[in-house]
Amino acid sequence: MSRVVLLCGLTCSGKSTHARALAEQGWVWLSVDQDAWDAGHTEQVLPAELQRRIKIDHKRRLREAVAAGRDVVLDYALASRSRRDEYRAIAHEA
Repeated sequence: MSRVVLLCGLTCSGKSTHARALAEQGWVWLSVDQDAWDAGHTEQVLPAELQRRIKIDHKRRLREAVAAGRDVVLDYALASRSRRDEYRAIAHEA
């Protein structure tokens, strides 16, 4: 059974450091910032369309990884319960 970790916290609170450590152990790491940086966008605030595309891709990748039995760490702020519930439901359905 897959494990899914939803990180929640303020900017610079260590979320990405923890996510990176899990990724080094083989977890799938989903990070808007990392994917944006990999695409060459290094300044904040990211364009809304880019954020939207990355989040759609992450939802797809989350579904696929869980269905394949892989562990996933979602490196987002996830400040609201409704956002956490959204990703929790996607993982549960997969």
